Amino acid sequence: MNFNRLEKLNDLLTNELRRKPTIILDPNPEQAYRIFGTAKDIVVGIDADDWEIPDELKSFVVDVARSNVSIEEKILEIYQKLCEDYTYDDNVLSYIKKNDDETFFLPDTYGRKTDSTWKNNRQKHNRRNCFEISRILAKSITEAIKLSGCSKNYDVCIIWDEANTHYFVGIACNEYYVSLDLDDFTQIKDLTRMKTGLTLEGIKTLEDSSGKFGRVIKQFNEDRSKIAKDHIHTKIETLNQVDNADNQELEDSVELDDIIFLQYAVQILKEDYNLDSAGIYEYLKEIVDTRLGARFRKKVWKEVINQPGIGARYTRCLIVTINDIPYIIDVTKDVPSEIFRKFDETENNKKESEVIPFKDMNRDWKNDPYDGR
Repeated sequence: MNFNRLEKLNDLLTNELRRKPTIILDPNPEQAYRIFGTAKDIVVGIDADDWEIPDELKSFVVDVARSNVSIEEKILEIYQKLCEDYTYDDNVLSYIKKNDDETFFLPDTYGRKTDSTWKNNRQKHNRRNCFEISRILAKSITEAIKLSGCSKNYDVCIIWDEANTHYFVGIACNEYYVSLDLDDFTQIKDLTRMKTGLTLEGIKTLEDSSGKFGRVIKQFNEDRSKIAKDHIHTKIETLNQVDNADNQELEDSVELDDIIFLQYAVQILKEDYNLDSAGIYEYLKEIVDTRLGARFRKKVWKEVINQPGIGARYTRCLIVTINDIPYIIDVTKDVPSEIFRKFDETENNKKESEVIPFKDMNRDWKNDPYDGR
């Protein structure tokens, strides 16, 4: 572990975040840290939970490590694999409490420092939060680099942005410094982007004088769209032409109606990409914001109806106003026609369909805990 490199990574990230992060290291007792250099101005901690590669991922990591490609391509393959295999658990967001305009709180037991009950429950589904997915990514990359015989040239760590209760991965080497964030909450997460063919946006080259890592990302992003509505537009036009093959007036239509556009978008995201609820929410939120404008939508929470005995789980939905008529993007539903539909205010009279304004969500950590299911 080269602390001189970690200190530089810390400086670059401090400038990027505008606040000093904490460098988090693998707590595995078998991980022997050979310290080089001195930590003059960084905060370093040992993670509260183990870094482990799930059994179903181990053979993939070994195959990637043995493949005849560059380290950068191996890192990208692992990153893409995790984006394809896991989804974001936005129920955790419903427990976050805002301290002030810049800092947030969340119990450590919800992913950062977990018990056996949480770990066992997480094996039943593929929803993960930033703490969990970052550990898998960091450990997988570390193992792939080790099996490639290059471990002394790279330092892999987790970056803890405590103000935002957020984990992501950092890599420091002599050639470049990069951060890897599969669930960057400032945009559509790469956990969703990689499933739908959008550009990769969660890997940032903080310093890459040779352009080595940057070239790999640029090559990967070729022929991919960055903006959600642009990427899906061709698919929507094709569906519309098929559905209206006998409509002679179709050619005269300059642009699809907003309602029809969103109906097709939901159909494609659900049927072609098989997106999870969090992914559909993120993708459609960007489409609404870029096509209609953010002023025409509001965020709400809606409960996912679980089996008896399982605690309440909530996910984010949208109320969208089109031509003064409210519609709901209800990602708790499975059928496209039910996901996007007119919103009837009387739905709120029924517990099973109640929507909660985003800012009004206030879950009790003690009396309404989340056990990871």
